[in-house]
Amino acid sequence: MDEIEKLQVTAQAETIKSLPDQEKIKKLLGIAKKKGVVYAVNIAKRMNSDFILDTLHDTLAKEGYYKNFKF
Repeated sequence: MDEIEKLQVTAQAETIKSLPDQEKIKKLLGIAKKKGVVYAVNIAKRMNSDFILDTLHDTLAKEGYYKNFKF
C-alpha cells in the first residue's frame, strides 16, 4: 500500500468509527465490493476494534460471501 492509500484508509477509518456497529459493517462491505477485501480489512484494522474486524471477517466468511468480492 502506498502512502496515499494509507492516508485514505486512515481517513475512511476515522469517518466510519463514529457510526453504529451495523452501519460500520455495511460501509466496510460496500468498500470491499468497490475497492476489494484487503482494502476494507485495512480500514477495519485502523479502526482499532477487534469486534468490527471479527464481525467483518465472519460476515465475509459466512457461506462463502467473500467470493462475491474482489481481492
